[in-house]
Amino acid sequence: MSTDETTPPTAEELAQRAMVAYAVKEFFGGVCDPHIAANQEYIKSTPGLRSTTASLDGLLAVTFTESRRKPSFFVEDPEAFLEFADEKNEVRYVVNPAFEKATLKNAVWHAATGTAVDKRTGETIPGVGYDPGGETISVSPSWTEGGRAAVRAVMEQLFGGAMKALPMIAPVDEKQQSDPVPEPER
Repeated sequence: MSTDETTPPTAEELAQRAMVAYAVKEFFGGVCDPHIAANQEYIKSTPGLRSTTASLDGLLAVTFTESRRKPSFFVEDPEAFLEFADEKNEVRYVVNPAFEKATLKNAVWHAATGTAVDKRTGETIPGVGYDPGGETISVSPSWTEGGRAAVRAVMEQLFGGAMKALPMIAPVDEKQQSDPVPEPER
């Protein structure tokens, strides 16, 4: 292992650091992932619930919020939509993009007939489909200003010594983090 702080790490040292980093990440991921998944599943499966929060020593540290796909309309049958646009004098060589955008924006879904309807005129819009959305895309954390620092302080207290015992991935100062990557041997 390079002992001189000015000597960049060797390719072998970089590989060793990466090896240990992957192993640590994999180990802790295996320990942590079930807890993350349980929180996500709780949010997803509880009707009306979109987020959970966590505090540390009375400080709100994080909010986990579910993001969902929004409902949207799309041109499902371009030929039928082209005919519709032509009836409205909105066709050049293709459907006028502003017309398509405005039409989709003003569309509502008529579930009984399975068709899109223009909410301004009430007429059926041929060739337009509907994606109801609502599927959960993800549940992600939003840290409060002091929350991330508070959790990191606890993590450092709990695991800092253990990380220092792994010298190849021990926390490093700013100078060492910007070590240049060695040139590959030719």
